[in-house]
Amino acid sequence: MRYCVVLALLLGLAATNTTLAEGALPAPAFAQSNVLEKPTLKARLASYFPGVGDTDRVTLASCEECGDGACESCGEAVCCCRKGIYGWGEFLYLNPRDAEVAFAVPVNIQTPGTYAVPVGQTAVLDPDYSPGFRVGFAVDMAPCSRLGAEFTHFESRTHAEASAAAPNVLFSRVQVPLSANTITTFGSAEGDLDIDFDLVDIDYRHTFINGCSHTMNYLVGVRYGHLDQNLRTSFTVLGREDVISDITFDGGGIRFGLEAEKHSCTTGLMIYAKAIGSLVAGDFQASYSQSRNTGPLNEIQTGWKAGRVVTMADMELGMGWVSCNGCLRLTGGYTFSKWFNTVMVDEYIQAVQNNDFVGLGDEMTFDGLVARAEVRF
Repeated sequence: MRYCVVLALLLGLAATNTTLAEGALPAPAFAQSNVLEKPTLKARLASYFPGVGDTDRVTLASCEECGDGACESCGEAVCCCRKGIYGWGEFLYLNPRDAEVAFAVPVNIQTPGTYAVPVGQTAVLDPDYSPGFRVGFAVDMAPCSRLGAEFTHFESRTHAEASAAAPNVLFSRVQVPLSANTITTFGSAEGDLDIDFDLVDIDYRHTFINGCSHTMNYLVGVRYGHLDQNLRTSFTVLGREDVISDITFDGGGIRFGLEAEKHSCTTGLMIYAKAIGSLVAGDFQASYSQSRNTGPLNEIQTGWKAGRVVTMADMELGMGWVSCNGCLRLTGGYTFSKWFNTVMVDEYIQAVQNNDFVGLGDEMTFDGLVARAEVRF
């Protein structure tokens, strides 16, 4: 009997100790919750972009990382730059302005030697819109900084014709009447004006303002520029008289500017603006010739060369769309490019006619549409 009491006491004490011990120990982790903790955004980015430090903010890999387009949920990671390669192509549709050349005007001469009265539309070679293109590429040198190069090519050709019936005649506006053999009135005339340019730019860009929905870059670089202006005119009366003038420019210099854009996080739509200035130093070379294929010859050949610093001011404003991962960008806008201190065909011909070459230098503008496709790897 005594042994039974002792055994009962020992069993009760063991049960009590077991209960106390179980109450003192924490519950197993799987018993607390059956939901695993979601990895942090920083941890997920580190898995997508191994080796990227805390100072190298990157563009997110997909829309899912941002939730339903809410930039705030992305933190800083959506707001900056990753190392990559860029390539782009642009279609240009530009109009050279302030470059027209009036080459013939119809007049009425009732009596030889009397004042010629204009009686019709002046024949003008006025350039219109023409296509061009720009291609380029860039490579990130460091987070938010990249080095790139691009090439721009543009060509335009303008043709015009004019004729007059008696008693009206055409009076040439591009001839140099230096002798009695010079014929200045004609029955018909035609002309062509070509304006072409090539640009090569090498730029360093750095993103100095960057947010979830906005970006601003500054750029510095160098530019090479080539400009061609070619005039061909023919006048007919008992033969043909030709007037030809060519002007070329080659130069190089520096460029600097700002680029800004504003995005919509939900739709990918964006607006952008660019303002870039260039100082290009080089030489203008101009030539003028006047010749006749029949009758007494009255041939003129002359040339001119001088150095100039051409200031180029480029501005562009437009809108576009950016894919969610930033790898594809489609934009379109309107651009203006103002070339200051440029020697023009019309002013050079007037200088030849007046034998006065002081202060040659005028302004030319290229404006028009631009469409761009860009890929980023």
